[in-house]
Amino acid sequence: MTAPLHSRAPQHNGLRILNNKLYTHNIMRCNYTTYDMRRDQDSINPRTHPDVVLPDDSDAAHPFAYARIINIFHADVSYVGPGATAATRQWRPVYLLWVRWFEVDTSYSFGFQHRRHPRVQFVDANDPEEAPFGFVDPGAVIRASYLMPAFNNGETKHLLKPSPLARQSTSFNLNDDTDFLYYYVCTYVQSLPCARVYCADSEQVN
Repeated sequence: MTAPLHSRAPQHNGLRILNNKLYTHNIMRCNYTTYDMRRDQDSINPRTHPDVVLPDDSDAAHPFAYARIINIFHADVSYVGPGATAATRQWRPVYLLWVRWFEVDTSYSFGFQHRRHPRVQFVDANDPEEAPFGFVDPGAVIRASYLMPAFNNGETKHLLKPSPLARQSTSFNLNDDTDFLYYYVCTYVQSLPCARVYCADSEQVN
């Protein structure tokens, strides 16, 4: 269970960021093991290849979470609060990802049985009970994710108001504040994590 925010205030107050600066990075490289036990690497760029897949620790039926990286940061951080040690008082780089979250469309049937890819959409920023954005530890990323826009479902402006901090502007969408309503998760590209899940499911069925 996560502690209430007020109970974590002493720990928060003990964090120090050197010169109050965040440094941005253009690319994140993610190493992973392929299904045939080879080593491979994804190059993740917020402008060109921004989508990633992570493990979902919630009780959701789908075991993965999906996010779009908006920025890659690092900061030099130390901790001097309760429980601090000589090691935590030393400055060290901490890397983090600023992401916009997707959520799985549970009303859409998918998987081998239905011969359909999973379908996701951005978390609605107008829902007060949801968190459309968040910080992620880069070490939690499994690998890059290939999300295909569901062109037939069109685009929408209702999930998020215009914001230059919420989207990566590129040469072809400088003033575009729309999002595709849905995306399909290409499970063929993500053969490693999907194979593990579907094999596990088949073992349970058998």
